Amino acid sequence: MFGAMSLLAGGIATGCGSDEESGGTTTAATEDVRLTQEQWAEYQTSREAFVSANTTARKRIDTCANVQDSKALQACVGNVYGELADATTALGTTLESFGSTVAGSCATALGGFVNYVGPYSASAGQIQSAADSGDLLDYQSAASDLSVTADAAKGEVEAFEKDCAPV
Repeated sequence: MFGAMSLLAGGIATGCGSDEESGGTTTAATEDVRLTQEQWAEYQTSREAFVSANTTARKRIDTCANVQDSKALQACVGNVYGELADATTALGTTLESFGSTVAGSCATALGGFVNYVGPYSASAGQIQSAADSGDLLDYQSAASDLSVTADAAKGEVEAFEKDCAPV
């Protein structure tokens, strides 16, 4: 969906062999190239839109968790997960645009973060589809998937922000 595989396969983490050999082993040198101030500002804008949509959607999981009627579920959910999927897609597009401009630990962290964007967006879409169809069991299952993916991604987001923020 977001081309995470092409981003990774395209070699966002670049390295060059060194001319120096130590003990018969060629060492690989990878320069850390972080985001520029402009890229960081672009990321912050996408991140803020995502965080806003995510906060609303995650609260809605709790609000709608005990709804027992399909029409009430549809009314409770509205389109918040569609909006979350859109914000996640936009964040993914922003992140992917950085792929060819970073290297080293930033490239590694970027790849890790991007790998969670597609599944998170898909989970949001699943919740929205379940709510739109009034399927209470699918809604609960998809909400659980979203929470698991969010929890798993936290470390990747932290690594990206630590390793890619301009210094």
